[in-house]
Amino acid sequence: MLELMNCTAFEPPAVPRRRGRERGFTLTEMMVVVAMIALVVGITIPNLWRSSVRAEMMSQVATVQQSVGISRIYAVKNSSQVALQLLPSTTPTVKYAIHSWVDADADGTLDAGEEEVGSWPLTGEISIGPSSDANLSLHPLSGTGFGVVFFANGTAMVHDSQIGTGQGAVVLADTYQNLLRVTVQGGSGSVLVHMWDYDVEGWVENPKRLWRY
Repeated sequence: MLELMNCTAFEPPAVPRRRGRERGFTLTEMMVVVAMIALVVGITIPNLWRSSVRAEMMSQVATVQQSVGISRIYAVKNSSQVALQLLPSTTPTVKYAIHSWVDADADGTLDAGEEEVGSWPLTGEISIGPSSDANLSLHPLSGTGFGVVFFANGTAMVHDSQIGTGQGAVVLADTYQNLLRVTVQGGSGSVLVHMWDYDVEGWVENPKRLWRY
């Protein structure tokens, strides 16, 4: 009995584990992976850059469109005359804030007591300026400012004090010399967007092939 108590517990014999052969990447495999990564990056980064250039410009165009739409809607809904100043002067400028107000006395000036409808800042290095076409010059407002006056019936005065007729435009330009023209229609207050084509030296619709990077 004592001999049995002094016996150690039974342990099964250890079975040696078979270890699989360990191996790392070969130089050829690593070079293939690096080449694939470089190819993906080479394709992706230029496309992202081009997209960012277009997106920045189009966001500024959308800001101008928004200022026109909101000002016109406010004039119609509130049966009031609303002035929208798109340009501070005839000189292109950057980081400018478009603004509109209820021009109760129709003097083209934001006077004390007149309600401001909205303000839309233009950011980045994109400039806003007048069109070189005299037929698209905007209506003069107070001081050196130019813009559009909306009336309660939805029509606008955008050019040379003509109510409900004519067109007026601003031109946006970035550091890559991309030019977009935003034109406001006097009758409907609608907005048209065109891009400058350096090949034909004229304004056309906005195809992607015209972008400069």
